[in-house]
Amino acid sequence: MDRDQSNNLPAATGAYANAYQPGFDDSGWQAVDVPHDWAIYLTPVDLPGTSSGTGFLQTGLAWYRKHFTLPPSLAGQRISIEFDGVYMNSTVWLNGQLLGNHPYAYTGYTFDITGLVHTDGATENVLAVQVPSAQPSSRWYSGSGIFRNVYLVVTGPVHVARHGTFVTTPDLESSLRSGYAAVQVQTDVANDGGVAATVDLALTITDPRGRPAGQGTATVSVPAGQARPARASHSTASR
Repeated sequence: MDRDQSNNLPAATGAYANAYQPGFDDSGWQAVDVPHDWAIYLTPVDLPGTSSGTGFLQTGLAWYRKHFTLPPSLAGQRISIEFDGVYMNSTVWLNGQLLGNHPYAYTGYTFDITGLVHTDGATENVLAVQVPSAQPSSRWYSGSGIFRNVYLVVTGPVHVARHGTFVTTPDLESSLRSGYAAVQVQTDVANDGGVAATVDLALTITDPRGRPAGQGTATVSVPAGQARPARASHSTASR
């Protein structure tokens, strides 16, 4: 990770203009682990671009780069990169190709990198993330950088959609008086393959100790390139 400190974004030096390119020399950059906040390491200063609400910490432009290889066993799988949160207006590249921009810091986002990532076990992949941070932007200290987890998500062509499971307990008050809870689970199944698929979904409900408290099944047909909901219900005895 490296940063270009400035109170006028984007940073004026242009020193990192090509940092998204795989061949950019980052050998002198600082190694960090994410989640990470780069602003907290700066010295507080009382300047027009700082404020008491954010600890008088300066803003600027930061870059993160990650080098990695993936094994041949992942060829043919769906691969995505998922960010839980980046403060504040992040732009992401993989192997020199722009994946996209996410202008809000407090929501997660994901990019499908299946067609861009190398999975031969030898060719290096380079993920680059540009993270500008500017003030004023918050009523409290927000931090700057990749301040939440990042995941490499690998699935088959047919898989549960991102945030695809929704659980409800309809008529809970009345059912509890009868000694049980009715649990309904809806799971969105995505088919990124080239042919329709019939999917059998199995669910297990566990208690706070992780012990099985109920099970259910559902079957759904999913056309190629689409997603369909699968619904399963189970009545679990109250304890």
